[in-house]
Formats: sequence, structure tokens, C-alpha cells
Amino acid sequence: MAKASRKLLLALLTIAVCIALLVAGTYALFSADFPVTNHLAAGNLSATLVRDNLETVTLNAGGNLTSTTDGRDKDFTNASSENNNLFDLAEGVCVAPGCRFTADMVLTNTGTVAFSYWIEVVLKSEANAFAAQLTVSVTSADVTAKKPLAEGITLGSEGEGLGVVIVGSSARFSLSVEFSDLENNNDAQDQMVEFDMIVHAIQDATVTPSP
Repeated sequence: MAKASRKLLLALLTIAVCIALLVAGTYALFSADFPVTNHLAAGNLSATLVRDNLETVTLNAGGNLTSTTDGRDKDFTNASSENNNLFDLAEGVCVAPGCRFTADMVLTNTGTVAFSYWIEVVLKSEANAFAAQLTVSVTSADVTAKKPLAEGITLGSEGEGLGVVIVGSSARFSLSVEFSDLENNNDAQDQMVEFDMIVHAIQDATVTPSP
């Protein structure tokens, strides 16, 4: 009888040990963690605007029309009407019918995103007879817009840009202003105008499939 009791006790101890091992095993399973560190860096839209050629017909010291060409680069990236002039006209320099100015511009993408662009010429001063006689032309690729300065001019738009400039590449355009010889030339005498050329750039959101 005692032998049977020992066998039963031994069996119960064995079961208890097995249960203990089973319970302990739920806390000792193999495991591993796999952290993946991610990073995102926002890009930037950045560009330079440089004039690489200027052709003028303007008045010389004697008051005669004379033509000049300047092929030197001039950076207008951070220009303003207070510190720069697209046609290099100094304060007090006057123009007359027959004068004209053409600036060839280069817009270069120096950022990290492609962008499209469009151009505006906006009259800042009050419209007058002088502004009405100034004809403005903006040409980009094969597209040209031509209007009196008094009306302002826009070539392209946010929804329909003049082209896409990818990173590291450039687009060319030119701005011309001509003092037209009209019957009412005398109405423009002694008047002044101020205008801005604005180049707009916006990120190109076209999704291109990978090759």
C-alpha cells in the first residue's frame, strides 16, 4: 500500500513539475524586434534669374538714337525696383519715340523640385499717355504676348505654364519694351512710368512613371 502511495505521489509531483515548466515556458519563447528608422527631408523650390544679353536703342549724350549691346551676365535673382533696373537705365535717363530695349533672361532651377513658370508685366504707376505708347513683348520659346504697358501683360498661367524646368536645367525668355512712334507723341512728354516684371514658379506636380 505504501509503495502504491509513493507511486501516486511521484506521479503527482511529475505532473506538477510539467505544469510549472509549461507555465514558465510561456514567458521564455524566443522573440526579436526589428526597428526601422525612417527619415523624410523636404525639398525646396529655388531658382536664379540672370540676364545674359541686353540690346538697346536709346538716346546718347547728344540726344541722338544709338544702339548698344551688352553680353555680360547680370544676376536679377534678388533684384527689386529699388536697387536694380532690367535695362540698366540710370536715374534721370530719358527715352524718346524710337527707343527700345530687349533683355534676354535665363531662369535656372537650382533647387530639388521641378517647376513650371509664367511671366507677368505689371504697371505700378498710374496709367498715362506714356504708358499707352510703350509696347511690351514677352517671348518664351515660340510663344509671344504683346500689349501696351498700360494694359499689363501675362504670358502663361499657374494652370498652363510656359514649360517645366527640371533640376539643373534652364529656360530662356526675353522681355522687350518699345516707345512706339504715334501721332500723339507729345502727350507722353515729361511723364514717367514704373512697372515690374514678375516671374512666377510653382512646383510641377505631374507624376511620371519610372522607366
